[in-house]
Amino acid sequence: MLSNLLIADTDAVALIASLIDFLGPGGIERKFDQLSKAMQHGSPLLKKYWIRPQGRLWLGVAEVCRSTSKSVHGDLRTQSARVALVFARVLAVVVPTMPEWKRKEVRDRILVDEPIAPIFIELNTSAHYILRGYQLDWIRPSMTPGVRTAEMIVRGPDGEAEIECKSSTVDSGRKVTRRAFYELCDRIVHKFAAISRRTGEAKVEIHLGSRIRSSASWQHAVCSTVVDALSDGDQHSLPDNGYVSAVWIEPVRALSDPDKIDYLRQTVSQFDQGMMYVDRNPDGSVDRMLTLVCRSLERDHVVKAIRKSLKGALHQFSGIRPARIVCYVPEVTSLEELKSGSALQVMTGEFFLKHDEFLHSVVYVSDPVETQLEDGLESLIQGLTFTNARFRGSFPADVTRS
Repeated sequence: MLSNLLIADTDAVALIASLIDFLGPGGIERKFDQLSKAMQHGSPLLKKYWIRPQGRLWLGVAEVCRSTSKSVHGDLRTQSARVALVFARVLAVVVPTMPEWKRKEVRDRILVDEPIAPIFIELNTSAHYILRGYQLDWIRPSMTPGVRTAEMIVRGPDGEAEIECKSSTVDSGRKVTRRAFYELCDRIVHKFAAISRRTGEAKVEIHLGSRIRSSASWQHAVCSTVVDALSDGDQHSLPDNGYVSAVWIEPVRALSDPDKIDYLRQTVSQFDQGMMYVDRNPDGSVDRMLTLVCRSLERDHVVKAIRKSLKGALHQFSGIRPARIVCYVPEVTSLEELKSGSALQVMTGEFFLKHDEFLHSVVYVSDPVETQLEDGLESLIQGLTFTNARFRGSFPADVTRS
């Protein structure tokens, strides 16, 4: 499954205007206000690595609106602007196919204080089929309590299929959740600044006995343990049977921003989360650096969480048509690497063996890749399709063509 969109630079303002028209100016203003308050009250690292990425759609809408209001050709090629333009383009393709009840449902889901990825994947999946000439019918949710339905039926020249979209979050199945991690990082950096002015690079490893917690009392206790470890270089225990270790390395390395990213990736490859903080001298030179990594001594269950999501999707199909599950897995650099021998491939094969034969395939998709062209923007989503060998029936041939 391959889904791509082309967006001309000249369409940018009109696309954002259509998005605002669909959501309503009041809805847009509420989202801007929510994001502004979150940015105002959030701690520095939490804002940089969590609040801004989560609010990228609305930051992009604001950038385009600001450019328009100033009657200048602003830079519409920032990451936030690209996210907003792709979302608006997908919505423009799909909305004309929607009955009024579906438009209201989509509008409400976009405006709630929840991650935007689930609704984007549903819209992008439907746009994939619409742009390839398929008839798309939205399935109205069941009014019976506890009964759920698939999202859509796609009809091609030689058959039809039900499609259900599922989404994992960056924290699905993980012991070290991202928001709590960056809240902890902000507390540790604050403590780090108060440590005696020792120079060099401090490397801190936090090994949690179980999962990270967001309570202020727990995080303050971890911070105190980190300070103790930085002060004496010994390993210190955590209340949940975990521990903290820290070492100082002399001299500190003066890394460029790209080098920092590469260094951090190498350092935390086996960890759940990692962060690098640089303390600079008045002249801008590097004084001290803190590299912090955090993991749990218990295993993550990312693939298990995906399997649970797939099982939930099965109960939403009618069973009278062939079916496909489209599952979003965030932040996968290369889906192709998961095609053979991965835990995801093994789990999906076992899933097919244990469940109904009307399920034709599972398609995994990750984040869109946006490429700036000379006169526009291309957004591409590559899918990894696993087909059920036990499937019995006829699946629309063109729907499975990459």
